[in-house]
Amino acid sequence: MAALGARTEEGSPVPRDVTLARARAELASGSVPMATQRLRGLAGTFPLDLEIRAQLAEAYRAQGNLVQAGRWAYLSDHRDATETAAFERATPDPRERMRVLGWPADEEAASTPTAVQRLTALRAAAEERHGAPVRYSDLCWSGNGAEGEDSGGWLEALGCAAVAGLLVIVVGLFLLGTLHGAWIVARWLF
Repeated sequence: MAALGARTEEGSPVPRDVTLARARAELASGSVPMATQRLRGLAGTFPLDLEIRAQLAEAYRAQGNLVQAGRWAYLSDHRDATETAAFERATPDPRERMRVLGWPADEEAASTPTAVQRLTALRAAAEERHGAPVRYSDLCWSGNGAEGEDSGGWLEALGCAAVAGLLVIVVGLFLLGTLHGAWIVARWLF
């Protein structure tokens, strides 16, 4: 599946390298929101690709978003300590930090020793804090919806409850209108 549904004229998915080149060009030209969107799509499609993660960190850095820059640069060989600290403050629980990293595999799948070491250290911290084994593949956020941020929790439940309540009201009004109409028709006939 191509990032953001990008397709060639023939209808086939746009290759990773073409999409990444477009995102880099957009970053260079100042189209940071479009580049960020394109890179988020790539990160969702290729979650193990450290180059894409580094470019996404760069896009967030250009926006001044230290937390997201720290998140996406967390596994990089060269990361900014201020960004990393901002990300760690935003996700103080190591297990939650593992989840929002969106890493879908064990540490050995990382392509650099630095990434392997950081993933291993983070898992060890999560296991120590929670007193139980933790695996990245069990925690990985699915999809690339909201940048791997909180998938909803109570806010999502509130939205579902509101929709359900609205549906009950609409159905109730429909039934009330139907009964009222039937009563009027019955009065005409009798």
